[in-house]
Amino acid sequence: WAALGAALKEAKHLEVLRFQGCSGMGDGGIESLASGLPDDATLWELHVDRCAISNVGGVHLIGAFPRCPQLRFLGAEGNVMGAAGKGLLRAAAMMHPQNVRLYLEETDEEA
Repeated sequence: WAALGAALKEAKHLEVLRFQGCSGMGDGGIESLASGLPDDATLWELHVDRCAISNVGGVHLIGAFPRCPQLRFLGAEGNVMGAAGKGLLRAAAMMHPQNVRLYLEETDEEA
């Protein structure tokens, strides 16, 4: 996942990213993805459904929001985020300049 983060730094015009069903991604992969996005990224749609993301990964996703001013959609269904992680993501999505549409409906509660 570190290689993904490094590659994303060079992806200046990336608009859509889909990592659906990447259960090996987890929080570490999300951290690499979030930290690898270039400043002022053109990304407007991100799907990380069923990627084994917990509350920690949710915080990493929030950290990517300032670098993605065009972000309009975040799909994060079927992960293991608890109520705290989902609440933080909802608040960050509402405060984002684009008022990000957030999909968490099938996210499982963290054990």
